Amino acid sequence: ELSASIMVYPNPTSELVGIDADIPIDKVEIYSVLGHKVKEVTTDFNAIPVFDMANGLYILKIKSDGKTVSRRLIKR
Repeated sequence: ELSASIMVYPNPTSELVGIDADIPIDKVEIYSVLGHKVKEVTTDFNAIPVFDMANGLYILKIKSDGKTVSRRLIKR
């Protein structure tokens, strides 16, 4: 199962967030809780910079092979 093979760490975070996955990731999109896309990343999923984002709750949409998994992220 795709959802069980993805881990987001550290959470909460202030500088960087990493994604550990057993499957290849195509893209990660970060959305505010209001649904606005604030960042899109297509490479280097082990160190996604979030220091430039406002503190709060975000939704990560992790896309792989046509499927999407969502994870919550707290930025401090």
